[in-house]
Formats: sequence, C-alpha cells, structure tokens
Amino acid sequence: MILPSNQLAEFLALYNKNSGKRSEIEGVDGPDDAIALLEKASKRFKGHAAEAKA
Repeated sequence: MILPSNQLAEFLALYNKNSGKRSEIEGVDGPDDAIALLEKASKRFKGHAAEAKA
C-alpha cells in the first residue's frame, strides 16, 4: 500500500511527536529517488560497519 505524501507526512509528524524525535520532510519525490536514497544509505551504513569491525 502506498500512502499519498500528505498522509505520510502527517503520520511521520505524529510518530515523531509521540516518540520525542524531531525530523522534517525535506522533499517529496518518486519511488526511483527513494530507492536511490536507500541504496546510498545502505552503502554508507555498510562502510561504517566495516570501519567499526577494523
């Protein structure tokens, strides 16, 4: 199920409010951009994990 961006923004705002976290939505792009961001974050995470093991 894919939520419209306004529903996702509302969900994240309520989640962050209830969990005491702060974050802001920086933009709304399509699924291709989302996948690219996830791949970039995954590579960064794997790099940090490898450094921690060394």
